[in-house]
Amino acid sequence: MHYTQEDFTEELLQTISSIEKELLDFSEDFLDKYDPEPVRKYKMEAEFELSGTHPFKPGYHSAVSVLIADEEDSMLIRTISIWSCTAHFLGIPVSAKIIGSKLVGELLDNSAVSVKNELRSFIRENMGIQDKRMV
Repeated sequence: MHYTQEDFTEELLQTISSIEKELLDFSEDFLDKYDPEPVRKYKMEAEFELSGTHPFKPGYHSAVSVLIADEEDSMLIRTISIWSCTAHFLGIPVSAKIIGSKLVGELLDNSAVSVKNELRSFIRENMGIQDKRMV
């Protein structure tokens, strides 16, 4: 969803923080939720990525990623952006807020639950394993 600087409210900040927290927790404990046998053939990582200092400052970006690498080091990566804030001047993204620029934010369209399900599906499709809660 697209947000302009006028839409940057405390409610939006809480929504961003809530989604980030839920996906951070998911990325920290997702390996425990998968059967260990098939996983040994693969290297799996989940990572919560965060850059910037505040969600309403240019350069802030948050995302969650899952990486799967097999024994031959072939890699599959699925990254889902959660929130990003950029400054735009005359409709062109700029690296910092300058006089006359406007802040724009992009929030993922799906819920955190939907994102977790998408990442689980990515893992199942590419590794052929089951989430322990789904067994």
